[in-house]
Amino acid sequence: MTNARSFDTVNYMEKPFKLNRFGPRLWGRDRAEMVRRLLEKQLANLDVGDTIVVGLEGVEVFDLSFASEMFGQAIRDMPFRHAGRFLLVEGLTEYTQLNLQKCLEDMELVVPSRSRRVYDLLGKHHPSDLTTYRAIHAQEGKMTAAELSGRLAIKLTAANQRLAKFLKLGLARRESALSESGREHYVYYALR
Repeated sequence: MTNARSFDTVNYMEKPFKLNRFGPRLWGRDRAEMVRRLLEKQLANLDVGDTIVVGLEGVEVFDLSFASEMFGQAIRDMPFRHAGRFLLVEGLTEYTQLNLQKCLEDMELVVPSRSRRVYDLLGKHHPSDLTTYRAIHAQEGKMTAAELSGRLAIKLTAANQRLAKFLKLGLARRESALSESGREHYVYYALR
């Protein structure tokens, strides 16, 4: 018997991780490593489908070495060490957003961000990734490849490729389900 939870029956939680408790100016790899270890402990306690929200309210600036160690390493490890869990950033200032964007582009990573209930992607991504992400999010964070294909007017193969990319980046997770006709297919879940 499995202990899997389904988005249809369970309310998933957002858990806060406030960076301002470490100060308004965050510098260096050593400090970032300490912060990342605390973040990883909290990630390890999340259930599948839960989200950790890294709040940057009150953080004025961080340098690129802090960003690459704290955010880059955490985001890179998400699909492997914390599969099925999500990381979201919010409360970015102009400077923290610029540094995080640069860091993630250099590391070829992407992370969802939220500002006033508007979701975006930071880091290295194609414009179609944001379109795909917002399409899934608009459907309450749950979508099949066929639904994505219809919603974006793209071929089913393209929808499957986009969703496979999201799995690899840790932007989505999937569960096996039965369609109305009784055929097995995958349902993809993203942060909601």
